[in-house]
Amino acid sequence: MSSQMFSIKSELNILRRFVDMEYNGSRRCYSEKDISAAEKRLHYKLPLPIRELYLYMSDLLLDMYYLRPLELLHWQQDYLCLFYSPESDLVWGICRKDDPNTLYAWEESIPEEDENTLWDLDEEFEEYDEENNTRGKKAVARKYSSYWDKINSRCTKAPPHLKKLEHEFRYNCSLDAYGLFLVIHSLFSYATELYCLKNLNCHLGDLPAPSECEPAYFEKLRESIEREFTPISEHLELIDIFPLPMAYIHKTANALLICDEGAGFLTLLSDKTVDPGFIEKIQKLSCSAVSSMRSIVFPTS
Repeated sequence: MSSQMFSIKSELNILRRFVDMEYNGSRRCYSEKDISAAEKRLHYKLPLPIRELYLYMSDLLLDMYYLRPLELLHWQQDYLCLFYSPESDLVWGICRKDDPNTLYAWEESIPEEDENTLWDLDEEFEEYDEENNTRGKKAVARKYSSYWDKINSRCTKAPPHLKKLEHEFRYNCSLDAYGLFLVIHSLFSYATELYCLKNLNCHLGDLPAPSECEPAYFEKLRESIEREFTPISEHLELIDIFPLPMAYIHKTANALLICDEGAGFLTLLSDKTVDPGFIEKIQKLSCSAVSSMRSIVFPTS
């Protein structure tokens, strides 16, 4: 069933502030000109959410190896790979003959006789990218695209292990929600894993699993959070991961609360413009629940 596709620009603008605090990657975001060139090459208008990801968050997602470089987008028959999948050997993307908001997964199989050539082109592209050599990247990208055109002319079957993604939560099967999920997950990873919590004000604790609590527990937690915070999207289906939405923005706009499904705790990202008692105030929102919070204070940019 088709679902309405939403722009995620406003959500990305909220999240961008927290990317800028500590992220120090070497990539850059793409421009409208870059996207138009890719669309011309693909003979396809990219869906709005993926355009917005390339415009506003591609530097972060490229560094995390979640998003395919715009220059290397190519068709595998009717399927356009956009993301590297968390599942080994699979990629995620869309089908030009289906709802562009619907995600598919498949194995990006390469004929054995073409493997070395494509791997060499991938490596060459990475080298030029590290050198910030735009001309070199474009030249390699043209060769890469041309090579995939030749593969598609010979191999006309659908990609192997192809499956349409259909799940209870939208972030697992829709382009708009999955894009937001990747950005929020990347922020969480940079804050809690890649920076190893050095020189950061942290408070550690665990939240109970939903199966261990009565529904009223999380209802109370959510009510407490929403006295101070607002979900980052007015389209709650985009950020819905039971028992809480993926991310909230504080009413002062200087703190982001991430509710990571797999981590089992809340993560508060805030800058040093907050009042000295801010963290303690947030922790007291619910004495039995929000006290289990990981809090990280970043220096302002």
